Amino acid sequence: MSGIIINPYSYAGASYLLDDYGADVWAASSLRKLSSTYAGFVIKIWRDADGAEANLSFDSDETVSLDSSITPITGGVTATNLGEFVADAGYPDPDGLGAPATAGVMTWYDQTGNSRDFTYAGIGGSWVHWNIYNNVAGFRVVDINGTDFPAIYETYKPTIVFVHGAPYTSRTQPRSIFSVTHVKTYAGPVTSAMKWHTSTYDHIRWYHTTSKFQLMQSEGGIVEIESTDTFTQPDTYLCDYIYNETPGTTTMHINGGIQGSSTTFVALSNALGYAGIILDTTSNVPPQPEFMENIVYFADKTVDGSGIRDNINSYYGIY
Repeated sequence: MSGIIINPYSYAGASYLLDDYGADVWAASSLRKLSSTYAGFVIKIWRDADGAEANLSFDSDETVSLDSSITPITGGVTATNLGEFVADAGYPDPDGLGAPATAGVMTWYDQTGNSRDFTYAGIGGSWVHWNIYNNVAGFRVVDINGTDFPAIYETYKPTIVFVHGAPYTSRTQPRSIFSVTHVKTYAGPVTSAMKWHTSTYDHIRWYHTTSKFQLMQSEGGIVEIESTDTFTQPDTYLCDYIYNETPGTTTMHINGGIQGSSTTFVALSNALGYAGIILDTTSNVPPQPEFMENIVYFADKTVDGSGIRDNINSYYGIY
């Protein structure tokens, strides 16, 4: 597949998220363009065939596809787009690879202008296992109600972590984090099917034993909020939480609906933490959860929350 089947902006009327809700944003990374003024790259990629690196740009639909142009970082690369870079069957092979290669993701670029990129943290695996293109599976897209959207997916290692290069004190609050992920796990016993948009001390996970989402403290495995509803997989979810330490209120929303709150959530340490993404299966099997977007605000976005969710949903059409 060479690209997204239609431009979601043209049919859904979604505006650029950060144009409308850019106040207090700390970092934002996505496979769609989030700001009308952002002129940078989407992700930094790596080719397994020869270790070549390149920066990937948005395509004409302001998202990512095999037609997205690349800017080589490594010398000797003559490919001009992602399809050529990985020698996809539908594209020329200007770099003489001879067979399709896999493109792993090294960095998610921050679209806020704050230079807080998601960078591989080296915990539990290798960034080559976060792929935009796999030489067996091809270009990864997620079908959401009949429309294809690009996604990054984990292929093997149990825990793949990307963190922003600039740490913040883990007790810094309030903060509000919004993520879009296609939850997809294998059948079988796991302790943590998937978790994402995290600091060192708080994260949301989908837990296969209960089919519920949980807001947890990472240290000690403390479940602070468990969703009222159950949720199936594989499926795509917009998950967000607005975090305030006690005596404030921390809330968790799934697909626009509130799923619980807590007035007792407290970070367990004053140590430095990071805003980042974790896909975690705690088992060396290929669950391939698929990730698309993460936006971090250092503010309580309760007032703007419904507008932020509506913008995200109007683009993806999740619910």
